[in-house]
Amino acid sequence: MDEGVAVFDDNRRSFEEAVNEIHRLDSLAGVAVGSVDLNGLKATNDNICHAAGDELIRAAASVLSETFRNVAKVYRTGGDEFYVLSTSSVTPENLAALTDRLDEAAAAWRGKMVENLSLSYGFAFGREEPETTVEQLLILADKRMYVSKRRYYDSQELDRRGSY
Repeated sequence: MDEGVAVFDDNRRSFEEAVNEIHRLDSLAGVAVGSVDLNGLKATNDNICHAAGDELIRAAASVLSETFRNVAKVYRTGGDEFYVLSTSSVTPENLAALTDRLDEAAAAWRGKMVENLSLSYGFAFGREEPETTVEQLLILADKRMYVSKRRYYDSQELDRRGSY
């Protein structure tokens, strides 16, 4: 997998091809998987409009691609669901710096229809579980993302589905 430039790829098939490339690796020790989801998309769609929700999705794609440029590929796999895949450049040691940069970029973003952008994310590393599969890493990253999402909604005293 070429990690020279982060790629925002709106094609689930490309994501699946990248996962298949990871299957062909001798070891998952250098693999990192991130699961990222927008906070508040449903409320934005319901309370402002779907064009505002689209603005958030584009913003998420932009800040993710910029943050992980040169170290990973970014894929949009569903509505507001993104994955970050790296085969060598994202490590537990540099993850904090990357996620700090991601948080800063999201906090600095301002849209025309929406004031702010908030993302929940979770990462998993192949070296955490030597006998793991990439599918298990994706599941673990998703679980960690949902812990982050629950923490966000609890801190905002919001119902995850958009009720205040």
